Amino acid sequence: MNSKNHSFVNGFRLGAGRSVAVGLTSGQILEIENIRGNQVVDTWALTQANVLEYSSMDHTRSVNSNLFYQPGVTVVSNHRRLLFTLIADSTPGWHDTLLCPCNAANLS
Repeated sequence: MNSKNHSFVNGFRLGAGRSVAVGLTSGQILEIENIRGNQVVDTWALTQANVLEYSSMDHTRSVNSNLFYQPGVTVVSNHRRLLFTLIADSTPGWHDTLLCPCNAANLS
């Protein structure tokens, strides 16, 4: 992506099992980096206009005809609207859309 056309959002550092909400507008880029461990960071998207419209793994699988998140995958909402596009991924391995995300029970 050309950084001249996009603004980057950064400055958040979270511990394991923590979360943050980051408001984005169209064209902004959010970089997520896991600096410790080897698990992927669970990421969810909600629309600002309606929190009942959210990223849907089922709909994303259907739209992309793919089980895995990889660069170029468009993540869509439960209303099949584009929420974001994964533009890069430097982690090893695959990010599937079948397993549930981590939760507090996984951390104990």
